[in-house]
Amino acid sequence: MLKLYVKTGCPFCAKVEKKLQELGFEYDAKNVTEDEESRGELIRLGGKFQAPFLLDEDSPLFANRQTTGGRSKGVSMYESDDIISYLEKRSPGLQEKRDDSSEKASNTCTLE
Repeated sequence: MLKLYVKTGCPFCAKVEKKLQELGFEYDAKNVTEDEESRGELIRLGGKFQAPFLLDEDSPLFANRQTTGGRSKGVSMYESDDIISYLEKRSPGLQEKRDDSSEKASNTCTLE
């Protein structure tokens, strides 16, 4: 299960929640502004009071990762762009689209 730690009114948190919904992930949103227990979890797991923070205890990308330093096994990260990049890699639907695509995007500009 994915857990997303968010703060009320945080645009970066909203950006990640929107992407989670677009990709069809089920997740548990933990609002650290309103819930002191979630705030404590956030600091214990990530080491700082910053949101968004994603915890993916069941990540198929890092299935063999071990528990270290009191942190949960799995994947955890701050930074909305990093979280979104991770979610896109983890999304089975997007991976299938990438694998089925015979066209490659160009990384160059056409000069006229």
